[in-house]
Amino acid sequence: MSTYPRMLRLRQKFPRQRVENIPATIRDVLAKLNLGTKIKPGQTVALTAGSRGIANIALILKSTVQYLRDLGAKLATLLQTGNTGIWAALHLFLIVRGLSLLSLLPGRARTAFQGA
Repeated sequence: MSTYPRMLRLRQKFPRQRVENIPATIRDVLAKLNLGTKIKPGQTVALTAGSRGIANIALILKSTVQYLRDLGAKLATLLQTGNTGIWAALHLFLIVRGLSLLSLLPGRARTAFQGA
């Protein structure tokens, strides 16, 4: 007789809200924060983000960067800690310049960043 309790495999599903137009949604959400009253042209703003489990993180960050630039902010990149921090910093650096780390990586390496 087993001393372990009976176990069942379960799968949990969470509702996933779909955003049709990410850049427009980002602009709308950030506009509600009235950042233009807090961020003055020429001010330096640091932007950092965690990307675990967030779909379209590159587009979200790119849209956020564009919004902040439209306010006249200068952007500073902060390194994240952890073993993927340097890759995240490199990716953000490339996003700010209109590139994507995912487009530069070979296929096998690319999958490590897309579905983790």
